[in-house]
Amino acid sequence: MSDDNAPEIDLVDIQSGADDRGIPLRQVGVTKLRYPLTVWDRNEERQQTVGTFKLT
Repeated sequence: MSDDNAPEIDLVDIQSGADDRGIPLRQVGVTKLRYPLTVWDRNEERQQTVGTFKLT
């Protein structure tokens, strides 16, 4: 989907720049991410549940 009337905007790539704040990173990622899931049980019936994930 595009909008021919939308103005062109140059966005700065923040992640590619240097980080001069002096804050050490000991660990990165996402923990305790809860996401709804649909799974099939042994009787081939759908079951609704919530998964908890850790992304590191």
